[in-house]
Amino acid sequence: MNEFDIVNKAKNKDQNAFKILFKEYSPKIYAFSLRLSLDTRLAEEITQETFIKVWFKLETFRFESKFSTWIFGIAYNEFLTQLRNNRRLENKHNEAAEIGLEKFKDVIHFDTNIDLEYSIAKLPEKQKTVFLLYELEGYKHKEISEILGISEGTSKTHLHTAKKFLKKELLK
Repeated sequence: MNEFDIVNKAKNKDQNAFKILFKEYSPKIYAFSLRLSLDTRLAEEITQETFIKVWFKLETFRFESKFSTWIFGIAYNEFLTQLRNNRRLENKHNEAAEIGLEKFKDVIHFDTNIDLEYSIAKLPEKQKTVFLLYELEGYKHKEISEILGISEGTSKTHLHTAKKFLKKELLK
């Protein structure tokens, strides 16, 4: 069964189809949320809230974009909601920028070294999000623009600026 069929069944409240979507996307949404938040508990909350929203809003999905683009958009919006409502996330970001990411090594699943992780954590939120979606998740600028509600040009600019910053940081 292809993803189109699975999503259609899930739209009709087929729990088995929804479980398939959950199994496919929950690890990706969790990893994305963890990279944004640097907090395992918060990443779990974001993932859970994302799938609750998907369950209740799935009927509004119209296949105008990829399902993955739609669900990552929900996850990103949930992250922003948590960011606004949750000061501990800001404290985690400040702590990470001050002491490095050594204590986060076990929870961040990058195939890169700690210097890159530390540098990524120092990026402004939009640049970091565009970088993660493009470089680690494999999204195109058109999809990123849909997820974040920005233009493709802005996505490209954020990526360019992020790469320039990371290159400078890693050459220190």
